[in-house]
Amino acid sequence: MSDGQERARRISTALSATGGWAPPTDLIVQRFVDAWLSFPGLLLLLTILSTFGRGVLQIIVILGISAGIGNAGGAQRGDRH
Repeated sequence: MSDGQERARRISTALSATGGWAPPTDLIVQRFVDAWLSFPGLLLLLTILSTFGRGVLQIIVILGISAGIGNAGGAQRGDRH
């Protein structure tokens, strides 16, 4: 597992745990992810990049965030295996 995947897993685990203990936080995270997934990927990345400015660090952070949210779709609510 790469560092980016590990970081994305830790962030999604922390957000999931926080949402379980604080329902308002869960609602906020749900709305953010819904908004994120409703935009076409490239358009959203270009918009965020224009907000944060140009640079390699900004590109790495934006791609890391987008990969983390994209990978978070694998787990479904109430999915117990």
